[in-house]
Amino acid sequence: DPTPEELDDIQLACAKLWQLDHNRLQAGKDYTLNLQGGKSIWQKGDMAKERLFESVNEEVFNRDTYRAFMQLLDNYDRSTSHEDRLSAHEVTESYAFLNECMEEPCGIYLHKARDSKKLAPQSMRSFCQQLFKVWFKTFGRGEAKGASSGFEHVFLGEEDTTKEGKLTIAGFHNWIQFYFEERCGHLDYQGYILPKRRGRKSGDPPDGSESFLSVQFEWEGEMKPVSGMFVGVSPEFELALYSLLYYCGQDDNKMHLGDVDLNIR
Repeated sequence: DPTPEELDDIQLACAKLWQLDHNRLQAGKDYTLNLQGGKSIWQKGDMAKERLFESVNEEVFNRDTYRAFMQLLDNYDRSTSHEDRLSAHEVTESYAFLNECMEEPCGIYLHKARDSKKLAPQSMRSFCQQLFKVWFKTFGRGEAKGASSGFEHVFLGEEDTTKEGKLTIAGFHNWIQFYFEERCGHLDYQGYILPKRRGRKSGDPPDGSESFLSVQFEWEGEMKPVSGMFVGVSPEFELALYSLLYYCGQDDNKMHLGDVDLNIR
């Protein structure tokens, strides 16, 4: 159960979620990164000729939450000129994902943290319905009324239009989506923008064990200048973390998770 201190301090609660993520992959064991060249956000040019993910043990994708998450990857059109309408089958897939996540320690902790403050239904089924509205209810972005959702934006990525009318990529903060899009040739990794790590002097080269990376990539011809993402974490951890920040967080949420200091907005 969440401690009184964790209920009063979002940083402590997020750190507890990190500790509870038993489905997290281990760098060097479950996956290997090939970071190649680093760059600043404004620096142009491809600093990485090879893929970011050198290898991933794909047996991990047979785990319940991973498998349920992967069923959602083809449910969306990244274009904001088209409305995303989930079919009955896709709604069922979305609830299956939520149900799997809520059976894991991270999901249970999220529910208890909300329930302790009388801010969530005691019934897990009702809580999943609440989460469905948060993550899967569509809203307007671009030309179409129902072209986006929290899940599509954060986890999968979507097109957006700049003030100058140029198409760009918005969202896209999930390593699993990154891995599969890169593997099938839709995504071109162009280099990392490394966040500061504790115990590492500025300028030291990365070693591939990073649990959080800022990267630059091109996705089907459209550039994402910088995108931050956790690497190797489980789907239930990210769902619980971002849900907790949605409910309890501020505009800026500074925290220390794993080996990095983060500010999640």
